[in-house]
Amino acid sequence: MRRLAAAVLAVVLASPAVPHAQGPPSRVPRMGVLSIGTDPAGPLPPQWVAFFEGLRALGYVDAETIRVERGFAGGRAERVTELAKAMVTSKVDVIVVTGTREVAAARQATRTIPIVTVVASDPVESGIASSLSRPGGNITGLSFLSPEVRGKQLELLKEVFPKITRIAVLLDPTMSSTSSPDLGNDTEIARQVGLQAQILEVRSAEELEGAFRIAIERRAGAFLVRAHPVFRDNQKRLVDLAAKSGLPAMYPWKEFVESWRPYDIWAESGRLVPACRHLRGQDPQRTEAR
Repeated sequence: MRRLAAAVLAVVLASPAVPHAQGPPSRVPRMGVLSIGTDPAGPLPPQWVAFFEGLRALGYVDAETIRVERGFAGGRAERVTELAKAMVTSKVDVIVVTGTREVAAARQATRTIPIVTVVASDPVESGIASSLSRPGGNITGLSFLSPEVRGKQLELLKEVFPKITRIAVLLDPTMSSTSSPDLGNDTEIARQVGLQAQILEVRSAEELEGAFRIAIERRAGAFLVRAHPVFRDNQKRLVDLAAKSGLPAMYPWKEFVESWRPYDIWAESGRLVPACRHLRGQDPQRTEAR
C-alpha cells in the first residue's frame, strides 16, 4: 500500500504549477478516490487508514499538501461510472480506484489521467495492462490474481479439513457480472480440488445473516469469502457470523480477523500514487504493476 501511495503522489507532483506573479507556492495537487463502497461517516476503516498513512509517509496530508475528492458509490454500480466522469470533468491529477469495476469505469472516462489500482484482478488477462512490468496506457497499481489465489485457498482448506465436501462461496453478484478473471468460475475452481461449491449471493449487509443460515441448512463444511466491497465494509459482522456458525472460513485478507491492523496492500497503494506521471514525472506506462 505504501508503494501504491508513492505512485499516486508521483502523478500529483508532476502536475504543472499555477503561475503567480509574486511566486506563491504551487497549487495543491488533487486526487480522486473512486470506490463502489460506502463513504464511511465515522472513523476511517483500516484499509483507508493505511492508504492515507502511506501518503503521509511521503509528505502528503489531505487538505494540506494534497486535496482528496471522494467518490463513493454507496454500493450502486451505476454510480461508479457517473463519479468517474465527474472526476475527469473536475480535472483531478490522478484517480485511485479500489476494484475491477472501478478500473473499468475510470478507464472508460479517461485515457490520459493516471489511474492507480488498489486491488484489481489479473490486469493482463482482463485487458487492462499489456504486462505487469510495463502496463501501458494510463493504468498502474496492484493486482490480485484471484482465481489462482482461490484455488490455493481451497487446497489449504481441504488439506486442513479433509472431510469437507461442500463449501459455501459468498459473493456479490453485482461484482461478478463484470467480465474479469477475478470473477472466475468458483464452481469449477472448487471442483478441481474435490469440493462442491454452493454460491450464496450477498448484495448488502442485510443479506449476510440469511446467507449464513442457508449455508448451514445446506450443510456447507466451510466458507470462502470473495474480495468484494460488501464484505470488506462489513468485515466484523461477517467474521462474527462465521465464528457463530462454528465452521471454518477463508477470507481474502488477513485483516478480516486482525481488527484495525493496517492493510499492507492499501499502504502499498498509497505509496504508488506519487510515482505516476503528473506527480514526479513518472509515466504510468513505466510504473510497474504489482
